[in-house]
Amino acid sequence: MIINIRDSSILKTIEPNILELYLKTKGWQEKAKIYDNIATIWRFKKEANNEYEILLPLIQNQIDYAPRINDAIKTLEKVENRSQVEILSDLITNLPNITTSGLVTQIMTPTSNHLSGQVIINGILFNKLRQIKIELTDHEYIR
Repeated sequence: MIINIRDSSILKTIEPNILELYLKTKGWQEKAKIYDNIATIWRFKKEANNEYEILLPLIQNQIDYAPRINDAIKTLEKVENRSQVEILSDLITNLPNITTSGLVTQIMTPTSNHLSGQVIINGILFNKLRQIKIELTDHEYIR
């Protein structure tokens, strides 16, 4: 199933510096600042003939901010061969200062060969009820 992220209220919450850090960690290169530092151009060369480009807006209140972030996520989907939901999840989990309340609906117990636990919470995030999956990998949390 292919899911396209179109909710502008969610896309607008992704801060430019979070997406910039994500691009850097994935091997993208900043090539230019344009329009008096309103945006930057990022490029990634996957194979000899395949070069990808993302226009990253730097000001969140621009009219076309959400569509440009949507374009970036679509490009990352192609490059990484991952769903937009997975990429968006990575970007959202890196957002600072997010607080939510929720109800734990499932706890997956770690096994001897997989020392991590997964917790599923139903909570309000970005004004909608959502299922939030959290993986606890630190041995301190697993008892």
